[in-house]
Amino acid sequence: MGELLIVAIPDIVVLLAAYTMVLSVKFYKKIYQTYYQNHYERGYAPYISLFVPCKGVDQHFERNIQDFLTNHYPRTKLFFIVDSLNDPAFSFLKEYVRNVPNAYVVVAGAAKSSGQKNHNLLQGIKVSEERDDVYVFLDVHTTITSQQLRELVQPLSNPSVTAAVGFRWNILQHNTFGEKLYAFMVALQWTAMNCFWVPSIWGGATAIKRETFEKMGVREYWSKTVVDDMTLQQMIMQQRRKAVFVPTCVKETDHTITHVADALAWFKRQTLYVKYYLRPFWIGMAGLLLYVSANIIGLPILLAYAVLYPSRKIVLFTSMKGAFVVFTMLYVRLIKRPSNDNSKAFSWFWLAPVYLLLSSWACLSGSFVNVLRWKGIAYHLDYHGVVTKIVREKNSTAETLRR
Repeated sequence: MGELLIVAIPDIVVLLAAYTMVLSVKFYKKIYQTYYQNHYERGYAPYISLFVPCKGVDQHFERNIQDFLTNHYPRTKLFFIVDSLNDPAFSFLKEYVRNVPNAYVVVAGAAKSSGQKNHNLLQGIKVSEERDDVYVFLDVHTTITSQQLRELVQPLSNPSVTAAVGFRWNILQHNTFGEKLYAFMVALQWTAMNCFWVPSIWGGATAIKRETFEKMGVREYWSKTVVDDMTLQQMIMQQRRKAVFVPTCVKETDHTITHVADALAWFKRQTLYVKYYLRPFWIGMAGLLLYVSANIIGLPILLAYAVLYPSRKIVLFTSMKGAFVVFTMLYVRLIKRPSNDNSKAFSWFWLAPVYLLLSSWACLSGSFVNVLRWKGIAYHLDYHGVVTKIVREKNSTAETLRR
């Protein structure tokens, strides 16, 4: 019996860590509104440069651009950024901003030493003339309201806060398995965003003071790395700074991934970012996913063995592992955001083993990869995530997935 208790220690540690995160997810918004907001100035109204990188045109593009242009953000200049004049988004954007004051289209050109998104954002900052108080970076699908923008920048009124971030939640459109898998993978990010002890950054909605951006050296680091949010989070952690997740700045979006292969490619790319720029987190994440997957795969084998060769020790050990798997499945159910997102809560529970196994595979498949591909571009990276070479794949179809 003592041996079984010793063996159970890893299960208990993993479950305690998982359910601590569940508690953070459930209570973060209440705690933020009760305690955190008291430390911020409610009337804080800085001048803002808002940057929106755009790539191609999908079915929601025009609607999203109209939302940005009609939200009446106070004291804000709006910069839409495209790679080139040949991008289909360019002609749409030029037409839409023609008669809108403080709205501009920036043509960034091809990146030569960094990720294309990093390059685009830096070119947008250059065109902005670097005069406004706060930089806000939004994805083209993160069409937050003017009130949400005020709430996003509000934490920056406190000198101890370096960055404030929002997030997104997917509204399923087709209810394919790929869409459900993608929603689960986004929920894993959701749990990280809700953790008080992790200064998580999501590039789809980030606000940072211009002065802080320059003092930290973000410009220089972005100019040689491949992603914006993970590198900013890395710098915040290394410099012992603070990032705040603003729970009221969550954008519900109908822009989802519908195919399993695309969802796996997206998650693999996300975990590669973590591997290069937040390596201790990647090691912990890969270890946890591998441990959980081993238990999921091993449980049917244990059950068969317990039936064929029953003994008290085997039955107890199998029951212990069965309980671990069930509680892990319940954890997956509990990280779902309580909103009408067209997904059934029960499906999160019974599909949890498949979600976890596929996520583990996507994570571990990037273990020995040093080339990151995104939107038809191959970025070769060194051990520290610095871009060493960029290869534009001529015959590849531009990827339409958003990060």
